[in-house]
Amino acid sequence: MVDDFILRQKGSQQEILAHFHDVFINELGLQAKLAYGIPFYYKRKRIFYMNPKKNGTVDLAFVRGIEMSNANDLMELKDRKHIMTIEIQDIKSMPYQGIMENIQEAIFLDETSLTNIRSKNK
Repeated sequence: MVDDFILRQKGSQQEILAHFHDVFINELGLQAKLAYGIPFYYKRKRIFYMNPKKNGTVDLAFVRGIEMSNANDLMELKDRKHIMTIEIQDIKSMPYQGIMENIQEAIFLDETSLTNIRSKNK
């Protein structure tokens, strides 16, 4: 289903979505599900999602972004309480290393969260 969603996108959005989907699934071992019409990526719980925007960009949204360090200052809160996003315009100009650092931090947060450990032990 997520693959079909990606194939329906056009141009740079499809390229961005396909690239990160491959990284998330094949390199990082995450699970993908469509929710609210967009792809979400999970390990224990929702970690992030990718949202193609009308302006041709893709938002990589971190579900628990407010809890992250944002050390590289790439994420924006955009009038939200918890979710922070990185707006990606195209593959060639994106700050790939910084994005990957944020992705690794989000996965670490998911793996080490006390709420995840508590709910697993119930």
